[in-house]
Amino acid sequence: MRDGPPRDTPGGKPPVAGVMLGGKTPTRDAPGASAARRRALEAGHRRGTLPRRCYPPPVTLPVLTTARLTIRPLRLDDLDAFAAIFADAETMAASRRTYSREESRGWIERSLMRYERDGFALFAVVRTVDGRYVGDCGPSVQAVDGVDEVEIGWHIRRDLWGRGYATEAALALRDWAFDDRGLGRLTAFVEPSNVPSCRVAEKIGMRVERDAVVFGFLHHVYAMAPGDRVMDRG
Repeated sequence: MRDGPPRDTPGGKPPVAGVMLGGKTPTRDAPGASAARRRALEAGHRRGTLPRRCYPPPVTLPVLTTARLTIRPLRLDDLDAFAAIFADAETMAASRRTYSREESRGWIERSLMRYERDGFALFAVVRTVDGRYVGDCGPSVQAVDGVDEVEIGWHIRRDLWGRGYATEAALALRDWAFDDRGLGRLTAFVEPSNVPSCRVAEKIGMRVERDAVVFGFLHHVYAMAPGDRVMDRG
């Protein structure tokens, strides 16, 4: 999973109003902001294949719980833990680069903006028993072959690999994306050599739809619809 400044927000800076984050009460939009947001969202509908209802008005984002994990919206005070993962060369091997602390801050800020724009983005994944930061997971809009797709992606800290955390978080966010956000399709872009991530995609019910050049490299394009959940392997 890779990221860049959102195409329809200058500089990729997050808005300051209109969405409830981490239990904070949403504030009123500045004059003209609602009209500007509607224009931006309508442009998004025209760009790709996303259903209209996946671009809701500002929403209260959930805190999801699984057997072992708490999954909540990212916050700027996650930066230390987030940046440690993104600075690890082995964890970020698929990106072929690591990210500085300021670049990691940019990832979080863009996620905050996407909560407002799209109603979803990367979430923080925390171990419930001790509050330890595990990584991030969630859906985000990515352009592939000129079409906007919603990709579910994940980054798990390396010392916690092999424990099923990516699958557990992805299953919860998959169901939230389908059942609460009304999405009709999810994808994952995984390089064929990234066998662990291929397995995660398959465990949440995805199958390879095609191969495509994504971010300059050949990827499997995994995809699924809500009805494909009967194929879960756990």
